[in-house]
Amino acid sequence: MRIDAPTTATVFDAARERRLFISLVLAALCGLRRGEITALRWRSVDLETGQLAVIASTEQLDKKGANSVREKEAKSGRARTVALPSLAVEELRRDLVNRLTVFLQRRAAEPPAAPAIPPAVRPPR
Repeated sequence: MRIDAPTTATVFDAARERRLFISLVLAALCGLRRGEITALRWRSVDLETGQLAVIASTEQLDKKGANSVREKEAKSGRARTVALPSLAVEELRRDLVNRLTVFLQRRAAEPPAAPAIPPAVRPPR
């Protein structure tokens, strides 16, 4: 199924502040599959060169009512490199900055950890 550019822009605008926004960008602009998106890690993304490596995929397993997910090789059985359009690079950079900002704010709000107290030193007998 293909959707036109105005519809894609409308969907992007509606989803911009939601967690699934980056997934929509990667699916619509880069052609990534759902399992490839969920298996993607930041170490596979190179924002400087505008490329990402698809090295794995995930699949949902339903074993007797217990939903679980496992990582597996990419669908073709081998890694592939995907060129990122400039909009995808821009949105990934924005997402990374937002994630780091939230992380640092949470870390700053935590009380400082008490120094570790070393165990009592016993002289040898």
